Amino acid sequence: MPFIKIGKENSHEKTLALFLALALLLSACSIALADDVKQVTISIVNSSSDYFPKEGEELPQSFKDWNEKVKHLLPGYEITIDWQLYEDRNSQMPLLMAAGTIPDIFITDATQYMDYYSSGMFIEDLTDLVDQYGPNLRKNIMERSWKICTVGGNLACVPCENFYYKFPTLLRMDWVRKLGFEVKETYTLSEIKEICLAMASGDPDGNGVNDTYGLGTRYNGGGWTQTFMPIFGAFGGQPNDCYLDQEKGEVYFFNASADFRNALEYLNELYVAKAIDQECFILNYEQALINAATGKGGLYSGWWNMGGSLLRAGLLELQPDCDFQFIYITSDDGLTQGVADNGIIWKTAMISADCRYPEAAIAFIDFMNTEEGETNPQLRDENGELLYSGEPHTRYNRVYQYPDEYYPDPDKDANYVKGYREHWSQNLFGNMVLNQNAIEQSMSEEIDLNDKAEYLNRLGHSMQSNLDNKPVYTSLFYGYNYTDEMIIYSAALETLMKQWVVDFVTGAKPINDETWQTYLDALVAKGGQEVLDSMTKQYNDLNGTSYTTMNIKGK
Repeated sequence: MPFIKIGKENSHEKTLALFLALALLLSACSIALADDVKQVTISIVNSSSDYFPKEGEELPQSFKDWNEKVKHLLPGYEITIDWQLYEDRNSQMPLLMAAGTIPDIFITDATQYMDYYSSGMFIEDLTDLVDQYGPNLRKNIMERSWKICTVGGNLACVPCENFYYKFPTLLRMDWVRKLGFEVKETYTLSEIKEICLAMASGDPDGNGVNDTYGLGTRYNGGGWTQTFMPIFGAFGGQPNDCYLDQEKGEVYFFNASADFRNALEYLNELYVAKAIDQECFILNYEQALINAATGKGGLYSGWWNMGGSLLRAGLLELQPDCDFQFIYITSDDGLTQGVADNGIIWKTAMISADCRYPEAAIAFIDFMNTEEGETNPQLRDENGELLYSGEPHTRYNRVYQYPDEYYPDPDKDANYVKGYREHWSQNLFGNMVLNQNAIEQSMSEEIDLNDKAEYLNRLGHSMQSNLDNKPVYTSLFYGYNYTDEMIIYSAALETLMKQWVVDFVTGAKPINDETWQTYLDALVAKGGQEVLDSMTKQYNDLNGTSYTTMNIKGK
């Protein structure tokens, strides 16, 4: 090889060559680094709604900021969410499954994930993914929710939690005072009986006619089970639920228990005395609401927004002196009370087995379980000031202001400009910690306690958070799939149950040992025993237990 002498001229050339080589090396490194950033798209099906921008509508800056946060959730990833919009998300899901084109994140309502889990189209166990990429999920979601979403030891889906306590009880305190009873928060069954009887006979509305009663028909959703819910709760359970007798190791059906019989006898006594709305089994919700707003009944069980429903029905215009307050009803010994568990699982998120980056999907769901992720963006101007003022800024405050609808008028496009539009992921993800924080934030705002409309509405919304940690009744089988026996017999059992309850409460059939045995026999004849046995077997198989079931006939 010839020796090349480098003079001043080619020394400069060498320096330039080295510089160019270094530039090429840095460029190559930059390309390699860019290649290492994974461009990830995570698809989710959602229902088209006003949450999403209209065609040609500029995305608000707060929504852009949210997208940017999602983009950089994981180091080395750039995540984009592909919202696949359909008019009806729920009806679309089975079609997508049949076509084999399911989204990366598959949202089901309540515990319907059990209908899809065995299809083999989803990741069988999300435990490791959630442990690694879902720290906020692990921190915020209740243990009972994880349990419901676990099948055979495998975490099948990620729960979205909802309020499980949504059934408050209203009592007219202006009537209570007028009839000479004490105003308080908790009453026993005996005290409530006295109050209801007095409301039926004591003319609390002062019109000179005995046209009022104590317990009225529920007016905003639910049938007889919810009209009588606080009474059943004080007797130790809720209809159609199954519980475990710890001492006997036996699963029993509340509808076939002595406690249920005692509750029916109690209700029958009140009904015969006309202390219960005589049309409680036949009124529709609108008719029941009119009765409540015009002053027919003094005690109501209902849904969480029952106060708002009364206000919208004109309660304070029709009865300016009306004073409804929320109460609790207990057994005489104070040991039992409670409403039905509304269900902690609002929705669930399954991950497709074909998802290329399941870690990014879990990281996104985890982000949605933080204050930063789930908060509704608030629209601001170029100076950072809210585009509207004097209105609540949180989802729950917004509901508090407009109790039966999120928007004050039908012009939702105008409301979008005002900042009313909610986030596009609304109702798909969430946990009780964030829900509770939102409620407490709403409740912390000062209100005028002398403004009865405001106070009544506020009470209605505070109840759903169960700030007092009051008892609820959860069926042993909550969240489990229907067995074949349930599918076969449930409709007939439901019809049979209402017929017997109507007859017992109204007095069409007396409640004694003979009629009660006839009722139990009818339950068995319609498949009640098969249903209870099948559900107990399913529970035992999934939980490795060996509970027995009660003999419904009692013989």
